Amino acid sequence: MKNKNIKDFAYTLGANSINVLGGVITALVIPKILNINEYAYFRIFTLYVTYVGIFQFGFNDGVLVNYGSYEYDDIPKRKFKTYFNFLLLFQLITAVIIFVASFIMIKEPIKRDLFYLLAFNGLILNLSTFFSFISQFTRKFKLYSYSMIASKLLYIVGCIVLFILKIDIHMAFVMLTTGANLFTLIIFLYYNKDILQAKSQRIMDLKDDIKENFSSGFLMMIGNLITLIILGLDRIFIEKYFTLRDFAMYSFAYSIITLFYLLINSFSTVVFPYIARLEGDKLGKAYSTIKKGLNIVLSLSFLAFFFIKFIIQVYLPKYMDSLPLVLVLTPTVLFSGQITILALNYYKALKLNKEYTKNNIFAFVLAIICNFLACVIIKTPVGIAWATLLAFLIWNIYSDVFFVKRMHISLFKETITGIILSVGFVLCAYIDKWYLGFLSYLIIYSVIVVLFFFNDLKNIGRIKEVLKKGGDN
Repeated sequence: MKNKNIKDFAYTLGANSINVLGGVITALVIPKILNINEYAYFRIFTLYVTYVGIFQFGFNDGVLVNYGSYEYDDIPKRKFKTYFNFLLLFQLITAVIIFVASFIMIKEPIKRDLFYLLAFNGLILNLSTFFSFISQFTRKFKLYSYSMIASKLLYIVGCIVLFILKIDIHMAFVMLTTGANLFTLIIFLYYNKDILQAKSQRIMDLKDDIKENFSSGFLMMIGNLITLIILGLDRIFIEKYFTLRDFAMYSFAYSIITLFYLLINSFSTVVFPYIARLEGDKLGKAYSTIKKGLNIVLSLSFLAFFFIKFIIQVYLPKYMDSLPLVLVLTPTVLFSGQITILALNYYKALKLNKEYTKNNIFAFVLAIICNFLACVIIKTPVGIAWATLLAFLIWNIYSDVFFVKRMHISLFKETITGIILSVGFVLCAYIDKWYLGFLSYLIIYSVIVVLFFFNDLKNIGRIKEVLKKGGDN
């Protein structure tokens, strides 16, 4: 296992460098090509495609939960081939149902076409997720990273071609996204051919195992779905109750924030299998140590806002109205990152399915209340953004309180530091000159980190040590 965890992070970092580049294309190049209405339709597709995972009804999540500690060589290949056959049949039937339902229920032609493609994307993405989860829990991060790099490169090249050809319709980018998703699936199929070539068993012979996967994964899937809904709830409110232009502005702001989320999700993927192998008091120590590291790293990433502000002012002035939204949403990176990398991974690793679902239901209800009040009282997209930030902060505290009680640890200093740094960032971000805001926040960040974490800075490297010990268990 020597240096394996370092390689895992290296593969993931390399893949996500390409992933971030793809995010930059989505955030800065596509808005430049499309007019505001076309961009809004494209973002409607990208919003709802994130929810197609519900249509596997927890089967993939059950595989992750039930086989999360397996090494690749230990996987029962014949059983997994049968799992794949079942999932393929199940998703084909589901895609047909969605297609027919869209034809009957959706009257607007543009949105109906988008939902036709959503049905197809649901099929290919849920099959890809099956293999993606296998790569994650067996720690085959090289394959996971290569598949991401290849599909994102295809997406980036496609965007460049569309840009050169001056194709400015949303459907071209929707089709390009679909093609990239399909390419990812093809890569997973090729590199998992030893599973696909195994002699499958009859589906009915494994009905109990399949039922167990659904049973184990359904609550986890509901929890994941609620998390995704929470992340997209603000945009759903904007899409339903505000203008198409407001939705375009808010979606643009969110696409900027997504650049941060891409890195968060990548680290979450790497951290999970190591957390799953930790035991006893190591769990509490790891939680506290990683949270300190996230506080330091994610709050430092706030500095990127000031460069983004300059880029929008110079390069995309038609999206200037999105700047207040980006400003307010930036601190969600810290709270969302801590929830995703720590809390949600701990729920999964400890198989606390009911507690995980309870946590997410709390966050879901909280997000609905906050967004509804902002929609009724403040009645502006910026109000929705503030409501989203507040919901993430409360959710983060609620999640930490659960693990503080369960593992008997203290996180008071980390929580207070995160709030102070977020408030400091917001105050500096309102400074008119971007470079003055940058310098002001850099000073505040440096002072706060030294005051609160001076004795801990030398121990942040323990994250690697903790994960390595977990991986060697």
